[in-house]
Amino acid sequence: MTVEVLATAKVNLRLEILGRGGDGYHELMTSMLALSLGDLVRAEARDEPGVEISIQGEHAEGVPEDGTNLAHRAAAALLKEHPLGVSLELIKGVPAGAGLGGGSADAAAALVATRAALGMEEDEARDVEILTDLGSDTVFFRQAASGHALCEGRGERVTPLGPVGDWSLLLITPRAHAGTREVYGAFDLSKARPAPAAAASFDTLSAVEAREHLFNHLEHAALSLFPELAAWRAALDSSGLEHARLTGSGSSFFALFDDSEGACAALERLLESAGDLPVPRLACVTTPARGVSPGI
Repeated sequence: MTVEVLATAKVNLRLEILGRGGDGYHELMTSMLALSLGDLVRAEARDEPGVEISIQGEHAEGVPEDGTNLAHRAAAALLKEHPLGVSLELIKGVPAGAGLGGGSADAAAALVATRAALGMEEDEARDVEILTDLGSDTVFFRQAASGHALCEGRGERVTPLGPVGDWSLLLITPRAHAGTREVYGAFDLSKARPAPAAAASFDTLSAVEAREHLFNHLEHAALSLFPELAAWRAALDSSGLEHARLTGSGSSFFALFDDSEGACAALERLLESAGDLPVPRLACVTTPARGVSPGI
């Protein structure tokens, strides 16, 4: 049996760093939103135990095609004592190292697809256990039923929230790869500007209303490390997109609109104002997903 699942990308509407815990990890609070943009994860049952994986698609470059891949690791953990195996195929629609959660989303989608392909029962608690071991933001892609959630701790404590409205999002991913460890390492909370007041919940706001509540503590650190990101920040500002924010530790920026026409027009203006900047890896308009890891 073959099953296909969409591994939804995400953006961080707000990302606040609260401090560093005793385990050395940063404590954070972030509002995350799943997108209808994503990777296609295809799982096919096979008689031999274990996991095979292949990577395809326009953004396959830089994605490991071995046991270090998060989707491979998730499926391997799930099938550790299972007599059957699975073949995974990832069609990458999301660039790696972009702050869009592609690898984490692939891991969660691989669990959903593998269970379905092998006729296994749902076990959310076991899936969450596997995902927590793999990374901080992976649990969001299993538990955010509406595609919108508040994530705390290292990102593993997920509180599902109501769906946001019919927003459109402009996405731009420069060619620079902003390493998560590098950006967090450059972040100094003692020198960071305080976060502005948060909205009670983004699900009650229009996209334009939500703009004033967008925030990312890591943006300044990322811009200081990567001149290309700083140049795109300037291009965003000069094209009237001052509200746009970096997602995660980078390297993607996003902006919010109440309709696709406004988002598409703004994207066109942005690309025209980019001048001699390197052509971005991704430039598109997308919408919020109404859930995570949906079947196709």
